[in-house]
Amino acid sequence: MRDDAAALRQALADDLTLLVIRAERLAGHGLDRVELARRILVSPSSLYAYLKGETVPSADVFARLLEALGVHGPNLGVLSSRRDAAELARRRGKAAARTAASGHVPQQLPALVDVFVGRATEIDCLDRILCGPEPGDGPVVISIDGVAGVGKTTLAVRWAHQVAARYADGVLHVNLRGFDEQAPMPSGEALHGFLHALGVTSSAIPATVDAKAALYRTLVAGRRVLVLADNARSANHVRPLLPGASGSLVIVTSRTRLDGLAIRDGARRVTLDVLSHVESADLLTRRLGAESTTASSVAVAELAQLCGGLPLALGIVAARAAALPGEPLNVLVAGLRSHHERLDALDLGEPDVDMRSVFRWSYDVLPERAAELFRLIGLHPGPDIDRYACAVLLGADQPPRTELGVLCAANLLVEKRSGRYGMHDLLRVYAQELAGGLPSAGRAVILTRLADHYVGSVEQVGELIQPNQTTRPSNSRQVPIGPSIEGYAQAMEWFAAELPNLRAMVTFAAAEGLESHAWRIAWGCTVFLRRTGRRSERAAIHRVALDAALRAGDRLAYATTLRLLADAIARSGSPADALDLLHTALAEFETLGDRDGARQTHLSLVRAYEVESRPAAAFQHAEMAVRLAAGGGDQLAKADGLTALSKQTCATRPADARALGLRALALYSQVGHLEGEADILMTLGLAEQSLGRYAEAMAHYQRSLDLDRQLGDRYWEACALDRLADVHYLVDDVDQARSLRREAIGVLDGLHHPHADVLRAKLDADT
Repeated sequence: MRDDAAALRQALADDLTLLVIRAERLAGHGLDRVELARRILVSPSSLYAYLKGETVPSADVFARLLEALGVHGPNLGVLSSRRDAAELARRRGKAAARTAASGHVPQQLPALVDVFVGRATEIDCLDRILCGPEPGDGPVVISIDGVAGVGKTTLAVRWAHQVAARYADGVLHVNLRGFDEQAPMPSGEALHGFLHALGVTSSAIPATVDAKAALYRTLVAGRRVLVLADNARSANHVRPLLPGASGSLVIVTSRTRLDGLAIRDGARRVTLDVLSHVESADLLTRRLGAESTTASSVAVAELAQLCGGLPLALGIVAARAAALPGEPLNVLVAGLRSHHERLDALDLGEPDVDMRSVFRWSYDVLPERAAELFRLIGLHPGPDIDRYACAVLLGADQPPRTELGVLCAANLLVEKRSGRYGMHDLLRVYAQELAGGLPSAGRAVILTRLADHYVGSVEQVGELIQPNQTTRPSNSRQVPIGPSIEGYAQAMEWFAAELPNLRAMVTFAAAEGLESHAWRIAWGCTVFLRRTGRRSERAAIHRVALDAALRAGDRLAYATTLRLLADAIARSGSPADALDLLHTALAEFETLGDRDGARQTHLSLVRAYEVESRPAAAFQHAEMAVRLAAGGGDQLAKADGLTALSKQTCATRPADARALGLRALALYSQVGHLEGEADILMTLGLAEQSLGRYAEAMAHYQRSLDLDRQLGDRYWEACALDRLADVHYLVDDVDQARSLRREAIGVLDGLHHPHADVLRAKLDADT
């Protein structure tokens, strides 16, 4: 009877396949079978099952399918009769199976949760795996992994319900307790349960795991069974539960990547990410009810963000809110906002609904060294961490690749890109709690070591961005462990990747009493921040550094940071505030007898007075910078002074400005200072433009533009484009002028710079 049913199903499937092929031919292109499934209101995997003869569509689905394929007239009745015959045979076969030797067709799937959101992409992926090529002689095995609380079991149960009808010989389910308050369920115990569900009496079940597994494989051979093995600890934990023959489906969930299951058993991995912000808010709204959340949409949005997209955390929050119907959601928000109370707010008093306990189950099974690294990452203040900083935390001289691999496999870390790792926000809170248990003396040693690492790194990489920097004092720290960075481009990439960590480290070091580390890191970021146009970030990081220098009582650091902060403020369009800071810094340097610090401050005053449109004052400070540089052998200092003086004479004496600028250009070229070359070329271009030498002006501006692009200095790239546009306008090349101006505006818009509006006004005037 089973053979008759299979033959009828296959005959019906052949008819349907021919109809699909005909529809494809008539359409003149490949028929989108995923779209066809949507039109008949089934999943792609269900449509695949119909066309493979694995199951029979219901009468309603069959009618929709025939309509979608354009079947009418007598063929409609013939095909409907064939479907009815196949369905009748299926029912008879199922009834016969229930009275077979085992006498049991287990249906062990847990109930569906009442609220389910998102996961459309993952369900589509699961459907495609099931609809893909047969795996050969074994079952289809799919492992679903992800961080604790991300909803692996919920998704697995949901999808298993969707495809269970294809497995007429039974559905088996077991919670293996791989990560649980209780000890993991031994594989033998799980097999005992499966065998009992399949009708084997306890007295007939063998004693050993191997014998149980062999009997289990014998019983399910030639049958279509779905197995859901939830919460597996490892590949070895679940491997005895795999059927030995094709035709069955095994779904495994685990917090760890079951790489061994993929390599040895052909499992396909699906890794779950957190829910999106919109999905998280939707889940809360549906759990709490629209009436409860309509007036508190802002609170719902913040709760969703604070839960980090973890369905378990969102469910705990919803349960707490439901238990206190009169309590405003803002009270829950306040509890979650507090960094130290966040995990307390995500605890309903039972282990499986307590985020701290759920995380602990993953942490407790880690090898000792990996567990130590997880704890120590809790000390790191930044949003991500590279493998070299991990080595520093452990006090190692090589990256801890094994431990990082273990943490990634356990979904406690995520490798965002090669050698750089991130952690879910709630896991970070848990790691920080664990790190809080470190002895204070040991903690201080580790933090100092980490701060040393970032100071050494920022200074070492900074040399590749701008050699001969005079901002910072000499540093005697040993070159830190770190990546091999060669050349300007790689150095800029390193700063871009590490900037969030560097900003966080400045604040963290200042708070931990490591003031000199705070301002050194801030100083080391200055050139990168300036060249990439990050004006607000530059000011913010130097404000923290200034406070650290003031608390430490280091007058040289205080004066230097005052100057750097003032530079950032002046470039942000607040020259008056900058001037006050610069005059304070100048007085400090003069009191300290620091001629070079005073010289650099005079140069900063030149720039601030330029923005303030006070050329006379700017000229005076340019002269002072030249005088202070004249007595020494610092060629870069002399070039900077000549550049400042050239700029201040350009408007009234362009020929003199040109002569000064050429001297500065020669010095910059001599010391290899590309930023200085780009700067003075802009002034030389303006001088030539004022003298009516437009070709020469264009050549200088173009060379400056090329250098700015080489340096990644986006703001000055826009300025050079704007100057080129001016000259093209002067030679009546209006189209090119407008094109260059638009390009400059695009660059400034990317930097969110207010000067973009000035250029828009110029563009409107370019006719």
